[in-house]
Amino acid sequence: MEFKEFSNPLENDYDINSSHSQTSKQDQELVQSVYNKQMMTILNEIGLLEDDDLKKANISFEEYLNPTKETILKLKTYRDSLVKPIKNGEEIGRNR
Repeated sequence: MEFKEFSNPLENDYDINSSHSQTSKQDQELVQSVYNKQMMTILNEIGLLEDDDLKKANISFEEYLNPTKETILKLKTYRDSLVKPIKNGEEIGRNR
C-alpha cells in the first residue's frame, strides 16, 4: 500500500499570517466607522452639506461618502469658519 500525505485541515490555525488579510480588513472597517462617526458628529453640529457647501469646504462627493482623516480635518476647518464667536453669553450661530 502506498503512503499518501493528506493536507492538514487545521493548517491555517498554525500559520500566524493566515488571518492577516482578514484582520487588515476588519481594521480598515473599524477605522472607516470611526471616520463616519466623527463626520456624523460634525454634520450634527452644522447640518447636512449641499453642493456649494462641499465646494467651500473643498470636499469632493466621493470624500463626503467615504470620509478619511483629511476629510474630517477639512470638515472641522469648514465648521470653524461657520461658527461666530460668543459675545456676552450670546448663542453660537452660523455665518451663512
